[in-house]
Amino acid sequence: MASIGVIGPPPRSAPRGVAHSSCEQRRITERAQPVREDRPPRSALAGGADRCRGVNPPALVRRVSARPDQIRFVREAIVAYAREHGARDPNAVALAVTEAVTNAVVHAYVDDSEPGDVEVIAQRTGDDALEVLVCDEGRGMMPRYDSPGIGLGLPLAATIAERFEVEARPGGGTRVRMAFDVGAAATP
Repeated sequence: MASIGVIGPPPRSAPRGVAHSSCEQRRITERAQPVREDRPPRSALAGGADRCRGVNPPALVRRVSARPDQIRFVREAIVAYAREHGARDPNAVALAVTEAVTNAVVHAYVDDSEPGDVEVIAQRTGDDALEVLVCDEGRGMMPRYDSPGIGLGLPLAATIAERFEVEARPGGGTRVRMAFDVGAAATP
């Protein structure tokens, strides 16, 4: 299912089938692959579609349940978007994003009975960068002594990306922001 919409602060009612985002504002969205339908996303569309008309190029947004079987959907979408928008190494972009998403899947909702969502937004910014955000609404960056990983995922992503930030989100959760080099012109 694909739909187009504007991302922003939540209104009181958003049209059914319109993509939602909690990561960023000012982006056009495309929603695909399995999305949790058992509850509405914690944030919603605001301002109507007119707020982002003319934004070019459109962002890629994937919001999936924080389950291991959903990671491949994000990876496939990111590598295709990175190729389409001129990333110098689309596979490296996909690897970094996969590591950030995997980190959210493994750690964000460890204390919850059901996994929450992970949202990924990719946007070509100007002529020189592809910016990717990986957001969750989980427990945040807290020590986890029973961690099943060895702690190399986010450092690997940071090594691959030109710019890398991890920050706590207002209201809970984590946002990973990465930027990657792109060529001067996007490929068709």
